[in-house]
Amino acid sequence: MKRHFVSDAQCGLCGAEVEDVDHILRRFPNSLLVWRQLVRADKMLEFMSCDIKSWIKLNLTQPHRFAIDIADWDLMFGGVCWFIWLRRNDLVFNAGHEEEVRQPVLDRARRWLALAVAAQGAADALQHLPSQGGRELVSWSPPPHGWVKLNTDAARVDQNGYMSCGGLARDEHGSWMVGFGKFIG
Repeated sequence: MKRHFVSDAQCGLCGAEVEDVDHILRRFPNSLLVWRQLVRADKMLEFMSCDIKSWIKLNLTQPHRFAIDIADWDLMFGGVCWFIWLRRNDLVFNAGHEEEVRQPVLDRARRWLALAVAAQGAADALQHLPSQGGRELVSWSPPPHGWVKLNTDAARVDQNGYMSCGGLARDEHGSWMVGFGKFIG
């Protein structure tokens, strides 16, 4: 089966009893190695022990709480989570080799952060230019035959810190299969 659905919750990579989002993002041994390079040693126990919802919220709203370097921590945290997720999917679905993908997570997140900060600077600079009145259309592209595409997104309101996320799955014809939305807090 192309989608690699399994009937047990065990992590096929490290043998942990349950492979959930928490395990993938922070408890998987190589994910933990990445976080140890970014999180203050005196806060590592708290970083690892809070529930997943609190973990996400604290990292996005209180950069001083865990980070060694708090500059743009919300972006770095999100980037590291994303690249850990991509690495895990490469290992599971594309038979990637752990040695080849372990190192790039932090390197990729740092490069992505530099690009994001540069893009934000450029966007800020554009705010001061007169409006051109044009809009660019963005479109969805279908997955390959026999696959399902899962699109996700999240948002945060700067004024109050409220966050939410959502997503939907569509088949190769673009037909909606399932969707979700979640207020994070």
